[in-house]
Amino acid sequence: MAKKIYFRADADSQIGYGHFIRSLALADMLKDDFDCVFFTKLPTNYQQEEVAKVCKLVELPDNDDRFDLFIDMLCGDEIVVLDNYFYTIDYQCKIKAKGCKLVCIDDFQDKAISCDLLINTSVAELTDLPLVNATNKLLGLKWSLLRKEFRQNNCLLSRTLKRAMICFGGADILNLTQKAISVVAGISDVRYIDVVVGGAKNKEDYLLDDRIFVYQGLSALEMSDLLCKSDFCIVSTSGIALEAVALGCKVFSGYYVDNQLNLYNNLLLNNYIYGLGDLRINDIVLDFNQVQLNRLNLLNQQSEYIKIFQSL
Repeated sequence: MAKKIYFRADADSQIGYGHFIRSLALADMLKDDFDCVFFTKLPTNYQQEEVAKVCKLVELPDNDDRFDLFIDMLCGDEIVVLDNYFYTIDYQCKIKAKGCKLVCIDDFQDKAISCDLLINTSVAELTDLPLVNATNKLLGLKWSLLRKEFRQNNCLLSRTLKRAMICFGGADILNLTQKAISVVAGISDVRYIDVVVGGAKNKEDYLLDDRIFVYQGLSALEMSDLLCKSDFCIVSTSGIALEAVALGCKVFSGYYVDNQLNLYNNLLLNNYIYGLGDLRINDIVLDFNQVQLNRLNLLNQQSEYIKIFQSL
């Protein structure tokens, strides 16, 4: 009988969909070897459709009852994967007290964590994590949790500037999408501007130029195809940046919340992105004369993750 893995991640217009998407990517890698179940609060139609492609979905209420309700569902023989920043160390200890193996996906270096396996792709290898008590640590970009459409696809890099793609995630609380559109619209060579926004946004707000095409609720295949059509992209330093880097795209990326800083520094250090810096204070400046970027290779990642989870 296959061992159970319970994935626990939420998404909404405020926190975005990054936690949900990367946890589901991990579930997709493990689904053939484990009995995977995904738990999330008040899933949208998009979330329901995406989870249905991978594993069983359990819906939790959109209130604080969901925390204790999830723990009550545990028998003690499961592997639990937590991905969101609001899980405290006390909550982690409650899960371990049930007898479960606990995996935490987190991006911070100064957060107290107690688990059997920590996945932190934002920090460099061998980074000191003083508040983490974990038997195993998977650190660095080579453990990035991406869907297979981004791990297995390869874009053909273009030397033209005819097509741009812009995406700042589902939340985009600072409306950086509009800021980027204004910059790209000023480039005379650009003929197509593909803009990806969250489901809560009004598409009409972005149609300021007849070169602009706005997309919502894209599947992984649709997103990877859109990225590969682009001559360059402007994205937040989040899951979308990792997806674009893995495809080999020409990526301009900046951060606008503190939890993106470690990932930004790591991508910049390894020459995966053209850095835009802190977008809360910096203008978006595109320099197309920089050196060729590196590509993040994740082709063998799935088999490595299967081995690691089988050892828990």
